[in-house]
Amino acid sequence: MATATLTWTANTETDLSGYEIHRGLGAAPLAFFQSVGKVSTFTDSTVPNVSQNVSYALKAFDLAGNRSALSATVTKAVDVTPPQAPVGLDVAIS
Repeated sequence: MATATLTWTANTETDLSGYEIHRGLGAAPLAFFQSVGKVSTFTDSTVPNVSQNVSYALKAFDLAGNRSALSATVTKAVDVTPPQAPVGLDVAIS
């Protein structure tokens, strides 16, 4: 699995309860993924490690259950490039 770390500017409303994270994998549309509290970072360690894009957007929600519109969407490509093969391997047998 790949890991994505989201950061954002926290809302300032006094009755803010938290955020809804919406995620889309590949060509799939954004869908509700997870709720978090009054934080401004989130680490998603469940991104499939396949060659595709992953997209995120947020909604804020308050204590009364009101929800904001979705934030702007951010999209990144999942890096599936393997590391270079080790070099300089040697063995001595006696």
